[in-house]
Amino acid sequence: MTTNNGFNPGVNFTNNIFTRNSSTYALNSAATYSNNLFVLLGGGAGLNWTGATNGGGNVTTTMTLNSIFESVGSNTTFNESYNYALTSTSPGQGIGQGGYDAGIHDGPAPWKAGAVPFNPHWVSLTPALGPTNGGVISLDLSGAAQQD
Repeated sequence: MTTNNGFNPGVNFTNNIFTRNSSTYALNSAATYSNNLFVLLGGGAGLNWTGATNGGGNVTTTMTLNSIFESVGSNTTFNESYNYALTSTSPGQGIGQGGYDAGIHDGPAPWKAGAVPFNPHWVSLTPALGPTNGGVISLDLSGAAQQD
């Protein structure tokens, strides 16, 4: 968590999930925290709001990672093969602003597997560009965009 008192004024942390192995979360910046899930994996005293603003809707819990997320092996290393979606019994369900789940898998622009963007993008070009015949290139270009 942040450690510099007075820094980050005007910064808002909303609908996030923070995990910590043990100890207390020391929220020492001047930021505002709203509708976040704070998970103390090894126990601890909770949150210390010195310098930070509690914007409301925050939840603190002591649970295991796999009680929060579908399938996560570590809270210290990101691995794209893990499943960071919330379990059906996760305390992060519905605590986000507007009733959304905390984390990246819900909200007005949720993360989707494969990270395919909503805007159309180039996915294939056939044949590969090479020499032309009189300056004319015949090719097939295909695009895709993420669906709901």
